[in-house]
Amino acid sequence: MSETIACSLTAGGQLARRREAAALIGRSLIAREPIEGGLRLRFRGDCEAELRELLRRERECCPFFGFSLFADGSAVVLDATAPPDARGLLEELFAAP
Repeated sequence: MSETIACSLTAGGQLARRREAAALIGRSLIAREPIEGGLRLRFRGDCEAELRELLRRERECCPFFGFSLFADGSAVVLDATAPPDARGLLEELFAAP
């Protein structure tokens, strides 16, 4: 049985979340690269608490996303993955502003 790919946010909620992510990305993203199943995003370490909160809320509405966050020197690295049918949603969420 496959997992349902559907965000529980309203259209307005999705837009607000994308704007929130874009603001964080605009302020703190150092690098972005594709990985198997998704994206690796490297952020300045000073945004870790804000990033963790964004990911916590994102897990609530899109439980099909996978997030792994780890420190790498002064940076924090996010590996974000999704099933093939949800990669477009992942790309939209973490698109460059």
